Amino acid sequence: MVDYKTPTVVALIPARAGSKRVPGKNIRRLKGHPLIAYTIAAATQSQVFSAVIVSTDSEEV
Repeated sequence: MVDYKTPTVVALIPARAGSKRVPGKNIRRLKGHPLIAYTIAAATQSQVFSAVIVSTDSEEV
């Protein structure tokens, strides 16, 4: 059963593999973690979202 009193909020994180200025930007490491990991962690830890979805065109991301 769906609880209509609690809204469902989904975070959609677009993560393209291609970048003209910085190739592979989302998988480049910063302090031991890929850049995209910081965005995913921030969304997950915020406790605002019911789900976090990463949309990408790359298997590496």
